[in-house]
Parts: sequence; structure tokens; C-alpha cells
Amino acid sequence: MSLYPNPTSGLFYVEVQSAEPQNKVTVDVFDILGRVVLSSTEAHFQSGETDLLMDGARLPSGLYLVRVSQGTLVKHHSLIITR
Repeated sequence: MSLYPNPTSGLFYVEVQSAEPQNKVTVDVFDILGRVVLSSTEAHFQSGETDLLMDGARLPSGLYLVRVSQGTLVKHHSLIITR
């Protein structure tokens, strides 16, 4: 998993890779207090590489934690939003 661009001023992509099709991919963005501030679920995710577009334009500048869940696999990445 990777995020780009990072830092971002709003829109960013979550690049997800999978060797086999997944029923669901969930992306959650948490603020520094641990609150979910942005969430997206993609159903019927195909195998290979996919870029999921996320819109963080309404979020204030700061450091965020992005959690990507694919079945039993969970990955985390930090995201910086600047204005």
C-alpha cells in the first residue's frame, strides 16, 4: 500500500495491490485523537493494482493515520495534509 501525493492539500490516492480478488477493501482515515474523519469501502475489488481516490479537502491541516483493510490484512500509513 502507498499514498500519494503525501503531503497533500486535499485529494490523494491509496494504491492497493492484491494477488487475488477481494470482496471488500476499506480505507479509514483517523485524526490525531483517533476519530474516523474519512472512510471509504470498495466492494468487489479486483486482483492487481488499483488506485482509490480519496478526498481530504474538508480536513484541516495536520497529521493523519490511514488504515487499509483487505480481508485479514491491515496496513497503516501516515498522511500529512497541508493548506
